[in-house]
Amino acid sequence: MEYDQINESGLAGPEPGSADPLVQKEGTRTPDTGDDESSVSTKADQDVVEEGDEDDEDVVVTWSVALRPRNLYKLVTQEDKLHIHKLLGVAVLTHYIFRLVSLVVRGTMGFEDETQVRLLFWFGLHLLLSWSSFIFHLPPRRNQVKPMIWPELRLHNIVFATRSILDAVLHIVGFGTVAGLRVVLVFVAMVVADVITEYYKKRQLITNTTMRGMPFPKSASKELIDRVNLYYAMSQLFATAGVINISRNWSTDIELAFLTLLAVQVSALLMTLVRKSVLEPAGWHFIYGISLGLSWVLAAVRYTETSSVGLVFIRTVVGMACFYVIRFRWNTNKYLMWACFSLADVFIFQKAYKDYPFLDAPLSFWRTEL
Repeated sequence: MEYDQINESGLAGPEPGSADPLVQKEGTRTPDTGDDESSVSTKADQDVVEEGDEDDEDVVVTWSVALRPRNLYKLVTQEDKLHIHKLLGVAVLTHYIFRLVSLVVRGTMGFEDETQVRLLFWFGLHLLLSWSSFIFHLPPRRNQVKPMIWPELRLHNIVFATRSILDAVLHIVGFGTVAGLRVVLVFVAMVVADVITEYYKKRQLITNTTMRGMPFPKSASKELIDRVNLYYAMSQLFATAGVINISRNWSTDIELAFLTLLAVQVSALLMTLVRKSVLEPAGWHFIYGISLGLSWVLAAVRYTETSSVGLVFIRTVVGMACFYVIRFRWNTNKYLMWACFSLADVFIFQKAYKDYPFLDAPLSFWRTEL
């Protein structure tokens, strides 16, 4: 079974960088590169691959996750002459490291200690990083053997990074409990992502979905690929559900939005490192998989702090099992599925927590403190 999940939550993000991908000139035909459809290239397409980029689709992909620090110099390009994107990237990476270290050392990322203005400033930097990626040029088609960025994926990255940022901002400014705003945010992101994908399908620039077609090492079995793709798919469903179904704890909701954003932007960074031969292609799957897992772990820890282990088990395991059956076994339309989930969250889940406070009591059943 294969899983079409990129439009669920867009957790796989592109490399931060490119010129406007919606403007591509028609040109001359080049030799086939493995696409099912005719390969059309342009002079502009040839110019976007800078010296040092690895776009050879004949390269054998191995399971190596080795880093090549000696190639870091390739990250300096002519397109970012003022180093705006680089400086934003350093600031954002520093912010991620600071919050994660704080989480390990203090048990919290520290958002509750920050002023509203400072929090908006930091999330604003994350937003600028994603949107400043348009200064870079990219080949119009995806590389078939390496996880590298292409225009459609970059746009998906921007859409879902923006969604995570706005999700956090809603909580920062005090509107996080307004269910209608969270639902609108989810559906607008899905619609925009679908419009982007449809645009590229009509231009025959894509032949498969963003995540389902992500390259794996040639030695990977179909069973392994299906399982990894299922993990990616369920993580994306989990991220989307997290926007709609809040924890009722201000700092926890911001932390979870922050980790979702981390997975999106780390994916983009990793694709850049693969293109510049700093990271082996399999390293993208390894590190991206870890970044997705952080949200699962934090959610489990935070929810068991305010609720029982039993209730957390029901909410996550049973809930995600239902998502799996509804979305992937029954192939239910994702808009219908999320509409039903949104209604259930507003009129059943959130109401239940208000009417039955014992549901949030840590000792309600399956004691969490012995």
